Amino acid sequence: MPDGQGSIASPAGSAERARPSDALRLVQIERGLADIALPRTFVSSRNDAMLQRAFTDPTFAAKPPAETPTKEEFLRRLAEIERLGPEAVARDAAAVAFLFGARDTLNAVAAPPDAYTIAFTGFYTRGVPELDLLQQRPEFAEMRRQARTSRVAIGALVLAGVLSVLLAVAVSVHAMPGKTVLDQVRVTAAALAAIDQEIAAADRAALEGFTPRPGVWMAILPPLCERMSLLPGLSGEPERLLRGFEGPDHWLLCARRQDAAFRHDVAKSELATWIDATTGVTSEERPSATPGEKAELVRIESWTWISWLPGLSVRDIRQHTSYTSEQVGWALLSALGIYYLPVIFGVLGGAVYAVRRLNQKIMSSELHPRDWRHALLRIFMAFLPGGCIGLFFQPEGTKVDAPVGEISLSIAALSFLAGYSVEVVFRFFDLAITQALRVVNAIAPAGVGTPPAR
Repeated sequence: MPDGQGSIASPAGSAERARPSDALRLVQIERGLADIALPRTFVSSRNDAMLQRAFTDPTFAAKPPAETPTKEEFLRRLAEIERLGPEAVARDAAAVAFLFGARDTLNAVAAPPDAYTIAFTGFYTRGVPELDLLQQRPEFAEMRRQARTSRVAIGALVLAGVLSVLLAVAVSVHAMPGKTVLDQVRVTAAALAAIDQEIAAADRAALEGFTPRPGVWMAILPPLCERMSLLPGLSGEPERLLRGFEGPDHWLLCARRQDAAFRHDVAKSELATWIDATTGVTSEERPSATPGEKAELVRIESWTWISWLPGLSVRDIRQHTSYTSEQVGWALLSALGIYYLPVIFGVLGGAVYAVRRLNQKIMSSELHPRDWRHALLRIFMAFLPGGCIGLFFQPEGTKVDAPVGEISLSIAALSFLAGYSVEVVFRFFDLAITQALRVVNAIAPAGVGTPPAR
């Protein structure tokens, strides 16, 4: 099978020496020969049976010219036309008719790729056999420029996808300790409250069985654990009276409370550290100007890698007094988990789909100059449902049925799926709106409520 390079490398000045109408016809013939060579090389490099289907399948869309009923005759006639050259083909009407008919057949055989996408993908990947010859042709100059633009744009999309992955992982990793310490604060606070209830019940039971003795100290009797902390320093009658009901069980309760209080303080300290890292607020101990006074602990605004996100950083440090409360922690965690992470994962899902689709087109020689623009629009469309997914689903996740059983999807996972398949999301919106309109029309048919004409 001829490679078609001779037809592409026609004399450079042939079009310029002809009349304007003949020059246009000659350019069309030269482009037709190039369009023949590209899909023929593409088809022959994949499977020889692809071309045979055009001659054996009666339902084939673009049948070969009638003068070549077999594949061998078709290829032979095509080789003869390519050997003639553009000027000789332009003078032969039958050869021109066969040339464009054969181009339609080869494009249909190679479909969905065609001669244009095969050439453009070749410029993009620099892998088409006729690349050196096509580089010299002036009619392919615009395609070469578009291929360079697409190479830069697709590379930028891939880089943006990698950065989206890193940002999604970084925000997720930052949010996980916040959720952990908030849960730990809640758990330790509940444990501390439960121990306080036990201590209060034990104190009531002990005092009910205690026979009070006269004395001023009985009027200011402190709570159980505070009272027991004073026992080592007491002597005499008070100690003898109090030790009658404060035994080992009470000591164990107070030790448990001390341990629970320590754990709760540690959890709140970790929460304060996480909030400071999220909001960009740091604590700084400034020495006192007066000797003997305690150093002053002040909070100053700084910059962290995550505090640049809108709504997280502290704008006026003087308007706030504490950043260690559970309410602030849950507010920050909700901002990350309901808004930022869904948006990031939605964009990430759109970027994954766009890059995957571009890679498929490159592999199948279907790349077109407009594809990278469509990829940008696709990512923008993925941004929209990612930002709105928190309005429709619960923050703790949504349970769905799966072949392996019921699984729970977080908002971030739903946002990624929505960004990857935006068609499904928008089709769902269209279906919901259509059903709502049907209900409205059924309740209030057209014409109801309109004032009568006078």
